[in-house]
Amino acid sequence: RDKVICWNTAGDDYDGLVEGSEKQTYKVHVDKNHPRKSTCTCPYAQEHRVICKHMLAIYFSAEPKVLSDFLEEVDRYEVK
Repeated sequence: RDKVICWNTAGDDYDGLVEGSEKQTYKVHVDKNHPRKSTCTCPYAQEHRVICKHMLAIYFSAEPKVLSDFLEEVDRYEVK
């Protein structure tokens, strides 16, 4: 999440900019209702039409409770 430069709400969706690992900036759109319609300008998302780490960064920045719940679930799973 510390790579998220900015984001804003567009209805139920999120748009933002995320800094890539090589200092590139990617434009990201997250469609909460139709995740497969989410987009990112990174090469991985464009080549594979998948949900990439930049989309997750925007989503978790916009929905910190979801991130917290996810991390708690991971912790519970790793204890087993």
